[in-house]
This record gives sequence, structure tokens and C-alpha cells, in this order.
Amino acid sequence: MNETVARSMVMLSAVGVLMGSGTSAFEYYSNSNTGSIAADYRGDGRTDRAIRRPSTGVWHLVYSSPGRTEGVQWDIRDDIPTPGDYDGDGLPDLAYWRPSTGDWHVVLSSTGEHTTVQWGSKGDIPVPGDYDGDGLTDLAYWRPSTGDWHVVLSSTGEHSAVQWGSMGDIPSPGDYNGDGRTDWVVWRPSAGSWYVIYSYTDCQATYHW
Repeated sequence: MNETVARSMVMLSAVGVLMGSGTSAFEYYSNSNTGSIAADYRGDGRTDRAIRRPSTGVWHLVYSSPGRTEGVQWDIRDDIPTPGDYDGDGLPDLAYWRPSTGDWHVVLSSTGEHTTVQWGSKGDIPVPGDYDGDGLTDLAYWRPSTGDWHVVLSSTGEHSAVQWGSMGDIPSPGDYNGDGRTDWVVWRPSAGSWYVIYSYTDCQATYHW
């Protein structure tokens, strides 16, 4: 294998799909300068392949139905993608958080309206999720310096704060107990452990994995 071919294989990543017939289709779609933003943007029950290219700020979407590709110019290099269902219509909205200003930018899929909200500051990490279980994604960030989670609850507009985690942890929110609410979770690389606060019961748990 010559050096040129080897270098190309490092830069390209293949998307593989197992078809119903048992065959596989591979599409070279992205390179090492991209980030996955896969989600069900069409609401057909299938996750659409999607990447965001930081160098251009373009979101590339490959819809599973009707199977077409769309490119959307949306953000700039240092922005952080935060897609979620912010309007409660069952579809993820195109969204990002800008670290330099703490601004959240969302295009609501239900209306096409572009909304901007300031929440957080430089050094924070966006952790959007449905923390109140109302079916809408809440604006939220985690502050590494203090381990504080700050959430604006969409159901009430109230600010909720929880201290969980410490510097060096990686926030990993998600609905781990299936109650419809996002749980506060961090993974600690130094210990290889997951630390969880279940949202409904406030029960704490630790898992080594």
C-alpha cells in the first residue's frame, strides 16, 4: 500500500448499512474534520445520517426517506451542535451553542423561526435534554470549574441548578431509567466510573465501566 492511499484511508470514514436483503452499502461521506449530528430529522422513525463540518459550518443531512441529501449553512468553526426537540413537535431542531457568547441558536422545525437565547458562558459545556419530562428539550449547561448543572425548565421557565461532578469529568446526560426525564450523569475517566443522579427519585448510583 503506497503512502497516498494509506493517507486517504485515514482521512475518509465509511458509513455502512445492513440492508434487509443481507447486503451492505458503504458510502464515503466524511473525514476527520467532521462531527456526527445523526437524528431522526424527518420523523419517520429512522435516524438520518448527518454530519457537521466545522471548517465550513455546513450541516450535511442524508435523509432515510425520501433518501435525499441536504446541506445547510448554519454555524461557524467553534460552535457546538446541540440538536433537540425544542418546540415539542416530535422533530429535532437544528441548533448550536456559541462558546464565545453563551448564545443558543435554534431553528424551530415547526415554524422555521430562528430563536436566540443567552445561557451559559465560555468554558461551560452544553448538556441539553428533557429534564422536566414535558417532551421539550431544555437549555442546559455544565460548568466544569464547579460541577454545577444549570437548566432552564421549558415547562415553567424556572432555573434549576444541581451540583454533580467535578473538574475532569465528562457530562453524559440521558434518560437512563426510562422515566421520560434526562438524568444528571458524569463519567470520570480517572476512575472509569459513571456517576448518576436519577431525575425522578434523586437516587444516586455509581457504575464502573
